[in-house]
Amino acid sequence: NSLSFSDSQGNESFSISSNVSWTVSSNRSWCSVSKSSGSNNANITVSVSANTGTSDRSATITVTGGGITRSVTITQSSKSNVPGEDDNPLPQYAKRR
Repeated sequence: NSLSFSDSQGNESFSISSNVSWTVSSNRSWCSVSKSSGSNNANITVSVSANTGTSDRSATITVTGGGITRSVTITQSSKSNVPGEDDNPLPQYAKRR
């Protein structure tokens, strides 16, 4: 399983289907989960802070219960440093040919 985020702060969810107690954890501080433990079925919200860096980043959410471990890979793109056409500092007439 995986979840992908843009460079902005955001939230996405995934579900746990279980009949036992479980724990959930993230291995990165910029990526947090709504519940760290529970039992039976649940929806978990993953929250990421804005990525203001120039590199994409990833985290792993680990769900463990009843001797079984599953991982959810979280990826977040970086802030683009490529200016768009609207960011062009040249006057409008200079862009026309």
